Amino acid sequence: MISESAKTLDVYFETDLVGRVYDTNPLSFEYAPEWLAHKAIQIANIIMASGRTDADSVTAFFENLLPEGALRSYLFAARKASTLFGLLHSVAGDTAGGFILLPAGHQPQPQSYQLTSWQELATELKSKAAVAINLKNKGTRISLAGAQDKISLAVFADGIPRLGQGTSPSTHIVKPDIKRIDGVWASAVNEMLVMKTAAECGLNVASVFYEPITWSCVVTRFDRYARKEGGVGRIMQYDLCQLSSLASEKKYEAEGGPNLKDCADLIRKYSMVPAADLKQLLGWVFFNIFVGNNDSHAKNLSIYSSPGRSSTDPVLRFDVYPDLPRTVAKLCF
Repeated sequence: MISESAKTLDVYFETDLVGRVYDTNPLSFEYAPEWLAHKAIQIANIIMASGRTDADSVTAFFENLLPEGALRSYLFAARKASTLFGLLHSVAGDTAGGFILLPAGHQPQPQSYQLTSWQELATELKSKAAVAINLKNKGTRISLAGAQDKISLAVFADGIPRLGQGTSPSTHIVKPDIKRIDGVWASAVNEMLVMKTAAECGLNVASVFYEPITWSCVVTRFDRYARKEGGVGRIMQYDLCQLSSLASEKKYEAEGGPNLKDCADLIRKYSMVPAADLKQLLGWVFFNIFVGNNDSHAKNLSIYSSPGRSSTDPVLRFDVYPDLPRTVAKLCF
């Protein structure tokens, strides 16, 4: 008989229990009574109410925390999972944004990290997928959204890369050169150049640097921050698929995903400074045109609480975060 802990996942923000995800088809979710009573912060489009719900917003939020495409297929095979819940149960822990997923009855543990080096990571990348490096330790629970292979790392003031243990939050995402798509080459240095150019143009993009040993673009996570008391804090963040109650397969407008007007409407709905954020959105659109990036979609835009504010404060400022993925490399050289 399957145990209850195998059929449910507890959702935490820091050490606070937010609610529980159930192994149903479609997925269902229920807010914890204490969260409803004391925190009153809604997860994306999952309506704040007591009792279970299997609304589209539930599957949309949790499904969008997982990798896409070939990476998701790899994880399904590697973790012997056959359902969306099964994969969440197997790998989702430290996810994009502020929430931690754990098997029912488990609680977040103190943050801990394993020292590594860029040379060691480069050696491992020669024989395995980047995601496999994060999941090589049995207890590690990390899930990064997107279709590109990535490593989740913590890099502190000493500059030494560290692999998170359990659900310990990372501070950086390492994106090695893409190797399996014809016509794409030097993607990491290309992404670094595009992101730095975007920043010079005034776009609100993440800080990046090129790491030559692993041939990777290293991105500073905007949904993490350094706590004053020490350690790494998480920031609530949702991409525009999550806020549209759409699965990642609908991220492109041509496939039924949000169009530009839909994105603008979401900004008007959630932002406390919509005029500034709409200006950022238009800048992002034109920048993508100028650099030849034809892979922009709703998951490249996120709305998040500004660092320095309480992540459980119901009055939050939201900003547009444009994640600029690879462009066609030859256009940038």
